[in-house]
Amino acid sequence: AQRVQSVTLNSPPLELRSTPSAAITVIMRDVFPPKAPTGLAAIPSAGSIDLSWEPNTEPDLSGYIVYRQPVSSAGAPIGAPTRLTPTPIPGPAFSDHTAQPGQTYSYRVTAIDTAHNESPTSNEAQETLRNQ
Repeated sequence: AQRVQSVTLNSPPLELRSTPSAAITVIMRDVFPPKAPTGLAAIPSAGSIDLSWEPNTEPDLSGYIVYRQPVSSAGAPIGAPTRLTPTPIPGPAFSDHTAQPGQTYSYRVTAIDTAHNESPTSNEAQETLRNQ
């Protein structure tokens, strides 16, 4: 940056300039998370609980993270949610093959972008794996 000032003294105008300031570096960072996934649904199948949701269409989407939390027989969550996917999964579907028969679970999904910003959680979907 440089300051420039015009001055007129009984002659043609003069332009006074300061010495240029030191250079600066501006780094642009993405700090905005993607939108939360919508339409989460859970369906029990043979040996797993299958999840699906509406795909996120943001161009910098990296994938989705699935969370699970056991639910008591009274319908209250038990403990803290557990992250089921160690890395983001690319598609809007997931099969939980670690669910225990007879146990009800609450599932939520988040979206994550290429800058590692994670969205708020989706709606909750609860399901119980049938006993074999």
